[in-house]
Amino acid sequence: MWADQGTAELEGLTLIDVDGGSHPLLGFDYFGDGDNYLVACAPPDVEPATLEARRDTVYDPTNNPNLATAVEVVPRR
Repeated sequence: MWADQGTAELEGLTLIDVDGGSHPLLGFDYFGDGDNYLVACAPPDVEPATLEARRDTVYDPTNNPNLATAVEVVPRR
């Protein structure tokens, strides 16, 4: 389980939009189900394509820090 997310974690996560622009997240939360999935809150005027996480931004359920990571964003519909 992750520790409480704060400013440092939020600053370590970046949205890349469909045109390649970089944007900060408004916030994020995790599902609390013991895996590494999270819900990211994007600015309403941004169409995100990728979420990037700097190394050591968040920790998995076994308390291991993440590597530098980029994942495709799947919008909730």
